[in-house]
Amino acid sequence: MGGKTVSEVYETENRKVGQWRRFQGTGRWVIMPSPERQKKPEAYLVREKQDFDEKKKRKENCPFCADNLSKGLARIEYPEEPRGAIVEEGTGGIKWLGEKDLELSRRVKSHEWKTCVIKNMHPVLNKMAPATILHPKGDRPYIFADGLGICDIIIESQTHSKPLGVLDKDVCENIILTYLRRFNDLQKGYPRLDYISIFHNHRMEAGATIAHSHTQIFSTPFVPAHIENEISQAENYFAAVDVGNCPFCKMIERERQNEERVIRKNRSFIAITPFDSGSPFEIWILPIRHNLSFGNVNDPINVGRIHEGIKEDEIGELADILTWVLGRLYVCVDDPGYNFVISTSPLRFAANVDRYWHWHIRIETQRLDVPAGYEMASQVRVNKLPPESAAMFLKTMGNLFKHEVGNIFQRKPEDIENVLSIIKREFDGGLDLSNEQKNILRTAAEAFQFSEYYTQREKQKDAEELMIEEETILERAISWASQ
Repeated sequence: MGGKTVSEVYETENRKVGQWRRFQGTGRWVIMPSPERQKKPEAYLVREKQDFDEKKKRKENCPFCADNLSKGLARIEYPEEPRGAIVEEGTGGIKWLGEKDLELSRRVKSHEWKTCVIKNMHPVLNKMAPATILHPKGDRPYIFADGLGICDIIIESQTHSKPLGVLDKDVCENIILTYLRRFNDLQKGYPRLDYISIFHNHRMEAGATIAHSHTQIFSTPFVPAHIENEISQAENYFAAVDVGNCPFCKMIERERQNEERVIRKNRSFIAITPFDSGSPFEIWILPIRHNLSFGNVNDPINVGRIHEGIKEDEIGELADILTWVLGRLYVCVDDPGYNFVISTSPLRFAANVDRYWHWHIRIETQRLDVPAGYEMASQVRVNKLPPESAAMFLKTMGNLFKHEVGNIFQRKPEDIENVLSIIKREFDGGLDLSNEQKNILRTAAEAFQFSEYYTQREKQKDAEELMIEEETILERAISWASQ
């Protein structure tokens, strides 16, 4: 190292990959992007808009839409084993191709896919980076390492700019199946990795930069500190508080007895607003069956033994709950920005972790309440909406029709069809509407004013076309409400 500091080494070598950094006083890992991905200070002087501009919303500018994908605007990922990662139309599930690049490329160009796994076009990590952690003597207490890791993107469907909560259940099933298959590919094919993070950002305030709905997978050579801490807390509960019991299983048992915070459940999964919710409308989805990991992981003691993750016959149950929860957030909470993450087991873990750790999905809304100084000073979150109130609000169907929720038809015109789709999906799923609710829906549709719509679109369409489009949407809404 020649006595160089961390920053000198980084600047001298000018690496194309990002860099992991850690201060040993906190134990926190941070990613510093490669130079071409870094922002300048001036970029933070003007706050970004909290909605995608019209240019980013347009289909022709979207790198994830099928036409642009087939032109090579995004790079297709070819997992080592098996090769290719797409879901074909008409198969009812994912098909992992045995053919190499040429066949996969042909299928992408001909739009023969439902979901598609691609390389992140601007990765902060690189699977070819060395795993060595450098700790120069002159730079204590700092350590750093090259940005080893893998950044994948899962394009969730060919439908442009339709949120995950609006997609049909069978589409969501394919998405979850793709998560699972890619997780298992990574676990099996990359022994240098320790943790796989699967996360979805919805809206700009939650970190999304492309309107087309997609999920990201970051695979890293270390376990995130908060996961290590939670495993440690669960171990203490298992060993000293409620000996021999998994705290997550106990939580599920308690919530099923009371149901005050349960918002949805089925045979395999339960969705709750957790007792210690840290933000308004925070939601957890947990498997009722005790299960260590979302995907397959190797047993640390018994060589060759695999702890299996979610079963493929459980995926439909998870899709049912996930689409319901995200649909309710879309309609009842006026489509807030949110992140959902799959909190799962490390790929390598200590003995007995499988007895007290339980994978789950966490959904957190963003910026409904802004954290203040106390939260930063203490790392204690202040949540002004009790989870019991949030649960009651979300699971009461009547809230879809109350004026204080914002009258669903006083939204932007592009949201109307999404709202109708969500409500009709619940109706088709066996949820009945009273005549009063149908009348409210019909009245709202008839009373809907297109003032915003005219303002936005008058330069793009003549009045006759606008009237036709208005009548079509109103007719569809009233027809549905009259069923």
